[in-house]
Amino acid sequence: MDNKGKFKKLTVIVMIIAVVISIISLAWVIIFKDADEYERTNREFFEQTAAVGKHTQAVNNSTDSEETYDIEITVPVSFVLENINSDSRLTNEQKNMGFKSATFDGESSVTYVISNTDHRKFLMNYRYEVVTELENSLKADYSYVDQIDYNDSLSEIIVKVNSSAYRSADAQSIATAASLPSMIYQLYADADVGCQVSFADAQTSRVIETVIP
Repeated sequence: MDNKGKFKKLTVIVMIIAVVISIISLAWVIIFKDADEYERTNREFFEQTAAVGKHTQAVNNSTDSEETYDIEITVPVSFVLENINSDSRLTNEQKNMGFKSATFDGESSVTYVISNTDHRKFLMNYRYEVVTELENSLKADYSYVDQIDYNDSLSEIIVKVNSSAYRSADAQSIATAASLPSMIYQLYADADVGCQVSFADAQTSRVIETVIP
């Protein structure tokens, strides 16, 4: 083959390679453009979905759309939060908390009427007061007490302490002090009444002992 024929063949090969490279480059751009578009579309979709989810949750949690109804709570007279007049009239403080009426059931118990929404608010505030007061009083009386942990119903209370200074002889007194307001809360919450108090190391959370008053 003469030089002219070789040059012609080489030119054809170069052209073919150029065409192949162009096709690959175009495909590469299209693929990655589609990938970027896909990623952007997905990102927008999930952002919109998340926004809708948050909005739905806020609507569902709104008290405006929640059904309101009255409930009755019966507690022993000795466990009432405020003094009740003998004619069953509520105190102003009880009215401010949302209680609608209080009726004596003989001499042993009192039945309150309150809306479900006010009841939930009342329980939330009362639980906070119980735990805050308990933690403050225990820290004041026992220098080794670090903090108080608890579950929703206050049936399990964990007193975290400095284990090197903790005195087991105090356990029963602390458990009694913790359990009484907890059980009052449970009565108003219409929950099972009972409380166990555990003492745990504040650093490691290791339970030292558990007391059931």
